[in-house]
Amino acid sequence: MDVRPGPLFGDGHAVDSLNIGIASPSFSVWCGFFVNPDLPIVLVVEYETQAHRAQLELARIGFDRVVGFITADDLDEKQQITQLGARDFLVSLESPQRPVILDVRSAPEWTQDHLEGAIHIPLPQLLHRIGEFSRKMPLTVVCRSGYRSSIAVSLLESQGFRRLTNLMGGMHAVRHLPSCTNVINR
Repeated sequence: MDVRPGPLFGDGHAVDSLNIGIASPSFSVWCGFFVNPDLPIVLVVEYETQAHRAQLELARIGFDRVVGFITADDLDEKQQITQLGARDFLVSLESPQRPVILDVRSAPEWTQDHLEGAIHIPLPQLLHRIGEFSRKMPLTVVCRSGYRSSIAVSLLESQGFRRLTNLMGGMHAVRHLPSCTNVINR
C-alpha cells in the first residue's frame, strides 16, 4: 500500500500497489473500504514518519498486520500513471481519441455538477462495477481534488487497466478554468 500523495504515486510506484494517501483525514475510511485486514501490509512511503503515522492510523481501525515499509526511492521496479493537469485535460476532450471520463465522486457532488459525457461510479462502488469498462479503453478518472481519483486509478491498475490518467486537482481545478463552462453540466 502506497501512502504517498497521488502525484508521487503516479510518478512511480510498485506494481499493483494501492494508493491511499496518509495526508488525508479520510485515510482510515478508504483503508476500511479497500484494504484486506487479513493480509500482511507493506507500506511504500516518501519518508519514515509516514510509515509510523500510517501504522498508527491502521491500528486504530484494527489493521495490525503491517509488516514493514520501504521508501519509494528503494523500489526496484516501478509503474507510472499519467497525471494530467486541468488545462491539458480540457485539451484532451477535444481530441479524436477522447478518453472515457470516470467520475468517482459521491452522488451529491455529481448532482451539483459534472463533466458532460462522464460516467458516474462513486468510489465505494467501483470494484463492484468494474466489468462495465473494457480494460483496453483509455480512462481519465476524476474526483473533487484528485485524492479519490488516485485511489481509483490504483484499484483499476491492479485489475489490469493500463490506459489510465488521473486528473490532478480534480473538478476543483477544472471549475477554476475560464474555458470550462462548455464541458460542465450544472
